[in-house]
Amino acid sequence: PLADSSLGNFAGNIVLGTPTDTYIKANIFNTTQNGFVSIRYGTNPGQYTMQTEKKAIQANQPVELSLTGLRADTQYYYRLDFQSSNGVGSGPSIEYSFQSARSPGQSFTFALQGDSHPERERSQFDGALYTRTLQTVANDRPDFYVMLGDDFSVDTLDPKTINAAQVTERYTIQRPYLGIIGPRTPIFLVNGNHEQAARFNLNGTP
Repeated sequence: PLADSSLGNFAGNIVLGTPTDTYIKANIFNTTQNGFVSIRYGTNPGQYTMQTEKKAIQANQPVELSLTGLRADTQYYYRLDFQSSNGVGSGPSIEYSFQSARSPGQSFTFALQGDSHPERERSQFDGALYTRTLQTVANDRPDFYVMLGDDFSVDTLDPKTINAAQVTERYTIQRPYLGIIGPRTPIFLVNGNHEQAARFNLNGTP
């Protein structure tokens, strides 16, 4: 999918994860820009009383920012601030929001998927249909989203020549899609057999 224009001139995406009642993490990633990122956040729209530390970000290197001091079962609003190393493209994103973990006994919603296989373009994967599916999920605003595996498939890579760059490429394919739901709904990842998690792939060596 196209870059998220709501992120201003930051040509990357945000994926939330590891949500609890007191903190949540934001994974920031892009493939072209270097600079610094931070997040301002608070419990009222447009009013940000807290801020993460500012971290350097490099192209193709994900950065995690921790949003701490949260209250349980509370809606939070935030903006990503990006400062590019060359001064071009700096500025804040639009305002996003997320829900901290519900209190015990409170109802919640979740959604899940499996076997998206974005590396199988033109055979078993339709990018437009997958985008529409994730946009539907984003509109539903579930408390969290579970990916059950085979979403970062590496099993078609030749085990005799496989390298880190090839594996990274498989994960990078998925990031723009996860950027559709990730800024508002935290994601949990489960490795599937196509991520080589099947026991028969293990032989006791690293």
